[in-house]
Amino acid sequence: MAQFLAQGTPIFGDISDLLTQQFSRLSSLEQQVMVWLAINREWISLAELQADIVPRVPPRSLLEALESLQARSLIEKNAAQFTQQPVVMEYVTERLIEQIAQELESHALDWFDRYALIKAQAQDYLRNTQIRLILTPIADQLLARWGGRSQAEHGLGQSLSRLRSRPVQPPGYAAGNLLNLLWHLQIDLSGYDFSGLTVWQAYLQDMTLHQVNLAGAETGHCVRQIETHLNWALAIALSPDGQTLATASDGKTVKFWQVQTGDCIQTLPHYTSKVWAVAFSPDGQLLATASEDKTVKLWTIATGECLQTLREHTQQVWLVAFSPTGQTLVSAS
Repeated sequence: MAQFLAQGTPIFGDISDLLTQQFSRLSSLEQQVMVWLAINREWISLAELQADIVPRVPPRSLLEALESLQARSLIEKNAAQFTQQPVVMEYVTERLIEQIAQELESHALDWFDRYALIKAQAQDYLRNTQIRLILTPIADQLLARWGGRSQAEHGLGQSLSRLRSRPVQPPGYAAGNLLNLLWHLQIDLSGYDFSGLTVWQAYLQDMTLHQVNLAGAETGHCVRQIETHLNWALAIALSPDGQTLATASDGKTVKFWQVQTGDCIQTLPHYTSKVWAVAFSPDGQLLATASEDKTVKLWTIATGECLQTLREHTQQVWLVAFSPTGQTLVSAS
């Protein structure tokens, strides 16, 4: 046994070298499949895998990639579901961690935008495993590479700035990954601007989002309670006291949620068009909404009553904001 253990390092080193050779020969889509199977960490279906991959790929292409990987014995199939052997999953996970850490150090956004580091809507045991085996090692590498939490905050802030500077915002996981990493590193999120970004797979349920700008952000697959919209959330805002969350969906609904419990406490009536932005007044008593129907509306939080409808715009209204005193409302169309 002692002799076997003594040989363990070169044996597993040889396996790693072999897997590196195999991985480098894979097509881009095949590599994406391998990484997503390592992230999911348990049996998943073709449809689940297709939903993860961005940009979307045709089912036929994905099925061909899976068949190719199965022929090379890199994945396993059982009853139309797929996974990896533990040694392969460990190798791909380590490769993902190293690649993401290198990218963030250079502020690149390739794999970081292509893969979610955790699945926010996964079962607790699975999400906790992803945090332990993927998110935490990446955070630890960043602290080691950058030399501390403040330097890591600066580095991640630069990645966010680069993400926001892109002229077009294609669907991706970078913004959600940034939120998860910042929160995991216990960095104060106040003042961060994620407005207009695709914020996918961020586990918002445990985050303190006071003064975080998520106006116009697409928060798909994030907070579980937002699922009851049954549509994409187009806008999100947190009340000044941090107790109430307002969300607007492309299903033409605006809802209020209790942050601590996740319960939906109110739905605003009489909306017939999409709402692109929501904003709380500084005293937390009013909500302003900007709509596709060219109007801005003011609502009372306590009763859900529409106090006023502003109709000066001639095109759909994209943004709305209160002044610090709450006496002036600004809207943009």
